[in-house]
Amino acid sequence: MLTINISVKGGAFFLRNKDEVVSPSINSIKHLLLKKNSYKRLNHISNQQLYFILVKKMEPLNYPSKLCHYCKKEIRGRSDKKFCNDYCRNIYNNQLHSIENNLIRNINYALGKNRRILDELASAERIVKIKKEELLYLGFHFKYHTHNYKSKTGTVLYGCYDFFYFTINDEWCVFIRN
Repeated sequence: MLTINISVKGGAFFLRNKDEVVSPSINSIKHLLLKKNSYKRLNHISNQQLYFILVKKMEPLNYPSKLCHYCKKEIRGRSDKKFCNDYCRNIYNNQLHSIENNLIRNINYALGKNRRILDELASAERIVKIKKEELLYLGFHFKYHTHNYKSKTGTVLYGCYDFFYFTINDEWCVFIRN
């Protein structure tokens, strides 16, 4: 009776029978098995079927190790893991979204500053008229607003949360608390 040891090196497989080593060629494996008379119906097995029997069954031994997306260390554990630990996952995702998050953070800061300025100016009154230069001096950013509204008269009102404002002759601004 033939006993065969199968070993895997570098993605190839080798058959060993005592001192005899067979190369990973399918035909040489088939020839060895026929020579030793170990399989009677081996002639009826195609090379593809033999390859599947010998190689595909051994694939779990040949999987390449997965590397962490951030630190490139080998990952152990679940097969769908992408990072070796929480630190690498957090750093990777923070770097991935840092430019986008920085832009959004700056815009939200400017909108919040605009809202605070309007709230201080219109603390007691519902409608306030102020010079545009004074607003610019206080740090108001006309570039940022939360929404637009076109009135029946055709005037475009810009919204900053619960305030609306519009300009008159590019010199004056009128603020209305909603």
